[in-house]
Amino acid sequence: KLTDLPVEDGGADGKDRGVLRQLLRPLGHIGDAPRRLVDELARTADDLEGSGVVRAPMHGRLLAVRVVPGDTVARGAPLFTVEAMKMEHTVPAPRDGVVAEVRAAVGAQVAQGAAIVVLAEGEAASGA
Repeated sequence: KLTDLPVEDGGADGKDRGVLRQLLRPLGHIGDAPRRLVDELARTADDLEGSGVVRAPMHGRLLAVRVVPGDTVARGAPLFTVEAMKMEHTVPAPRDGVVAEVRAAVGAQVAQGAAIVVLAEGEAASGA
């Protein structure tokens, strides 16, 4: 798994990616591009593996979190809302599950791709 590669420091989501950084090292010093590439590859790997991590779709302020750890949610249920440039974007649950973690607080500035909610496997309660 891409996200299991050992490294010297963590990415934006706290996962280590040292081996991947070593592979990118020949690209030279081109600013933050290699770090962004590593983080994007890790996010893509998480998404493909169905990790349950639900991410902010854009940079902005976390306006509302509609779930707490332990809540059961059905696919499509609103999880959180991000506000950017006076526009609100409510992010739905991508699948049924149980909220394992909420990683950001209301009012926090979040980066695009930041992990906000983590869903664990589980069935949604009826009527959720």
